[in-house]
Amino acid sequence: MQPLPDHPAALAWLDAHHSHLPDPATRTQTHRRLGRAHAALGQCSRTCAAWQEALALYRQQNSGADAERVQRQLDDLDLDLGPAQEPGRSTRTSRSNTPIR
Repeated sequence: MQPLPDHPAALAWLDAHHSHLPDPATRTQTHRRLGRAHAALGQCSRTCAAWQEALALYRQQNSGADAERVQRQLDDLDLDLGPAQEPGRSTRTSRSNTPIR
């Protein structure tokens, strides 16, 4: 797979391909990557949706360490929308000021 040049391109590619992946582990990783791309674009509700799906899949796969990592990422998201922001978009901040990986 070639590296993608920007987050919108990554989202378009991942959104187009993630539902067709037969391997549950690959689907889970794809949801994590979708979440990262949405987070970089400040789309907190979409970030949460992608990471919640990844969390559910990790739990189904009995992957405790990965599930805990995604849960921490969800816990770190600040989902409060400021009054000057567009509806449906939010600037992602981390309570610990650490990047989401």
